[in-house]
Amino acid sequence: MTGVLEKMVLVGLGAWNMTRERVNEVVDELVREEDVDREEARKLVEALAARGERERKELREMIGREVERVRPVTRKEFEELSQRVDGLAAQVEELLERMPEGQD
Repeated sequence: MTGVLEKMVLVGLGAWNMTRERVNEVVDELVREEDVDREEARKLVEALAARGERERKELREMIGREVERVRPVTRKEFEELSQRVDGLAAQVEELLERMPEGQD
């Protein structure tokens, strides 16, 4: 029985990167070698496949968020920001010129 638990843990830990075919192979091995019920094995395959898909989706989403977070600024975005900064600097200069002497 220790062998069954060990294999289930290993299958569970590796489910996210295992193909459905490989999961089926491991379950078939459990049925042959450990006398696991076929229906129980089928349910295990379905659960592991679903878990693997969820984990792959979560990993893709996490990678997407990180890529978006560290995405470099495009040339166009840089130029637009530079123009805005120049415009704001001009406004500050204009406001400073309007201020009476000694209030800056």
